[in-house]
Amino acid sequence: MRQLVVIAIIGSSFAPVLALANQGDLAPHEACHQLGEPSFPPGDLPTLAEATALQGCESDSLYYGIGVLADPVKARKCAFVERAAGHNSLFSGSGVLMMVYANGRGVHQNLDIAISLACRPGFVWEQRDRVEHLLVMKGKRSPEEYDICVHAENNMMLRACLAHSEKRRKAVRANRRAAIAAQLSVDASAELAKLERAAATFFEARALNEIDRSGHERTQYWNELWSLWEGFLTALEHLRARKLPPAVTMKEYTKANAELNEVYARLMKEVPTWEGGTVERDGIGETQRKWLIYRDAWVRFGGKIRPEVPAEMWNAWTTNERVRMLTGLLSGHGSATEPP
Repeated sequence: MRQLVVIAIIGSSFAPVLALANQGDLAPHEACHQLGEPSFPPGDLPTLAEATALQGCESDSLYYGIGVLADPVKARKCAFVERAAGHNSLFSGSGVLMMVYANGRGVHQNLDIAISLACRPGFVWEQRDRVEHLLVMKGKRSPEEYDICVHAENNMMLRACLAHSEKRRKAVRANRRAAIAAQLSVDASAELAKLERAAATFFEARALNEIDRSGHERTQYWNELWSLWEGFLTALEHLRARKLPPAVTMKEYTKANAELNEVYARLMKEVPTWEGGTVERDGIGETQRKWLIYRDAWVRFGGKIRPEVPAEMWNAWTTNERVRMLTGLLSGHGSATEPP
């Protein structure tokens, strides 16, 4: 199978590269008709040895630098391997090659090739907009950087782009997390792992159950997750710098718990009266139960990092953050989350 993939790559490498004429006057379908199938300079393709070594690669990771150093040359060669294997999506094979040639990253810029790739079957409206965008770029002396998600309007494509954005953000978070974990003891690292599992469960429930997703549902979902994880990592970094938790008195601790109980009770009473939307009482209750596990995990982890801090201070801090979340639901059924 590997040999067949390599042969397919090499066998397609000698077609002449077409030039698009009068691009300023062409409609997208006319440009696609003129260009036909994409043609690649032979020197842009991977050698037999390179193609064999790149089996199983991920061109998007190499292009964007997701978990690895960005390497546009290797990304291009990987994308050819994916394309020959039939792995053509927004973020592999032809999708990545389109961006490579449109932006001239690791290869001579060739907007004709990029446009030809954009003409391949896909979501119709995004395809038209994509070709129009590239035609405009072709007429500019210094075109802007092109990204395949710039025209993500179709729900399926929007979801794919949001999920890919999360893949990129997750890699950045992993680097920040590694810097924090490197300074922890064995016991603290074990508690951090437990805290992260509790966070993942709570954050997922929060994004699904307490954010109104009746509009662009996946946009709200991903935005909430991004906000939650960003707040979580920032809290860990503040903790490492001994900026957390804020000092509270026993009276303030008692007040925080009373406010939580009050706002939660109001939600349980008022949610059924809301019209429309996706937030429901059962979902809030499920999320609250997962938050309790998350809160206790923070208390245990905080005790490992700053044993001199009373558990009530960690409890009050996390509780006040939860009160802000639930109060936001009462006021607007939405979120401006800045969680621990």
